[in-house]
Amino acid sequence: MGRTVTITEKQILDAAREVFLEEGFSVKTTKIAQRAGVSEGTLFKRYATKEALFFAALEIEQNPAWHKQTDELMGNWLGEDGLVSLFVNMLIYFNDVMPRLITTVGSRVGLTPKSFEGLSEDPRKRDIRVLSQFFDNAIRAGYLRQCQTETIAQILIGAAIESTFDTMFEKKQRTPQDYRMQAESILDIVWNGIRSS
Repeated sequence: MGRTVTITEKQILDAAREVFLEEGFSVKTTKIAQRAGVSEGTLFKRYATKEALFFAALEIEQNPAWHKQTDELMGNWLGEDGLVSLFVNMLIYFNDVMPRLITTVGSRVGLTPKSFEGLSEDPRKRDIRVLSQFFDNAIRAGYLRQCQTETIAQILIGAAIESTFDTMFEKKQRTPQDYRMQAESILDIVWNGIRSS
């Protein structure tokens, strides 16, 4: 007798995320179960409601990799190259997270306090705060000249979000090289305004 295949939580959430992003909240849970390779009953054993599955599948990461990278860069300052690497990771992050936010906002459940359940703060404000603090630390360390760090953070995050909309509306896949070229182009402009003399 063969062993029963165990479907992991990650496989279920990945399948649910794909289907919700493709079709929105109104999609039937049978379609999600089919994509995940489980029965609809299995979905509801793990998630009490469709809303619970929706929010779990579209959850926003509390500590994205690019946040951690800001600490690493302060310990090993690489100048413009380090900022390009950071911005590439920001572009990748926003390319992943923005469709989740848009789907959540556009669903009948909408963006509610439950959307950010478990997060200590609104992710948009958190991202600006983390990036601003990074620039503040770089200024204190003498790596950058005095500037309005929150404004620089908003410019870079706005550029990352705009890049995501481009990707979504043009329905194109970006390669790592595409991200790098875009990061270099944007940071070339910003770097001249913030670098230490």
